[in-house]
Amino acid sequence: MTAYCHACGSRNLRPSRLQLKDLVYLLILRYPVRCRYCRKRFFVSVFSIGTIRREAEARVHREEYEEQRSRAANPGPQTPKSQP
Repeated sequence: MTAYCHACGSRNLRPSRLQLKDLVYLLILRYPVRCRYCRKRFFVSVFSIGTIRREAEARVHREEYEEQRSRAANPGPQTPKSQP
């Protein structure tokens, strides 16, 4: 089961940075995540954090790959070399 944002329903999540107040949640096996769309921070099971982290990394790699492809397809204006 994939986690989702309770505020907007998005599945585009990333692990959130740990804060001191999160120690209590870690003891009950909850880990903070943040929604990339609405920026809401909430807690999910520590057993699902691995899936969320892998999905977030795959999304970043996919976005970088698509950006490289679009740059290769549209190299932009070429500046002419100046001739003496």
